[in-house]
Amino acid sequence: MERCDIIVIGAGVLGLAIARALSLVGREVIVIDKANAIGTETSSRHSEIIHAGIYYPKNSLKAKLCLKGKRAIYKYCEDRGVEFKKLGKIVVATKKEQISELEDIKKNAELNGVMDLSWLTAAEVNSLEPSVSCVKALWSPSTGILDSHAFMLALLGDAENLGATLALLTPVTGGEVLSSGIRIDCGGDDPMSLRANGVINCGGLWSQNIAKKIIGLDKKHIPETYYCKGNYYILSGKSPFTRPIYPVPEKGGLGVHVTVDMAGQG
Repeated sequence: MERCDIIVIGAGVLGLAIARALSLVGREVIVIDKANAIGTETSSRHSEIIHAGIYYPKNSLKAKLCLKGKRAIYKYCEDRGVEFKKLGKIVVATKKEQISELEDIKKNAELNGVMDLSWLTAAEVNSLEPSVSCVKALWSPSTGILDSHAFMLALLGDAENLGATLALLTPVTGGEVLSSGIRIDCGGDDPMSLRANGVINCGGLWSQNIAKKIIGLDKKHIPETYYCKGNYYILSGKSPFTRPIYPVPEKGGLGVHVTVDMAGQG
């Protein structure tokens, strides 16, 4: 059985970022993924938005980490030449009864340390986005978009330059918590077992299933799985919008919204 220091399961954006961070402090890292490329699932199926941190409850980890992460990701993209655009975002009230909800969003954002939200009149919104009709809106100037695949490639490049190894087409088939370390059994064309000092499970939607395969892992450490499905549509032809446009949030999500990608496609 081969020995290694750290195994990161999952080569999505989170797994790659963790591999980079560990490599930066001198850890020996192997990243394994069942797919034939990096970031093929959740990490490539989202709107590529860099969020400002305006919605989350005060003092929550989401609020703290979103704000810290926003600053860090803009700096990283600048330093590594990853393409991004700080387009800003407009959150609209389409009827007067929703204005109070915008007021609550602004107050919550300020509690989280996001102090740059400002009000837009219907006329101001229309001058920015002629295809948008609303009664009032909030402007979030620090919201942006990025090239998510270039971002992941940069993370991978940093990790590999520091000695990390990527093994694709390497699904986890089992494992066991040992007296010293953890054994991870891998499938694929060349099945093998690795004994690691530590394992970080970044398997996305499959994380719980992977954890359940590890003998000796206390089930209390495996949270329930709660799925939430979103649908994405591409507008045909030229997009009538030039930046993200969001409604006031609804129960269970941020509502039907429009975003644009790096090429301006909606």
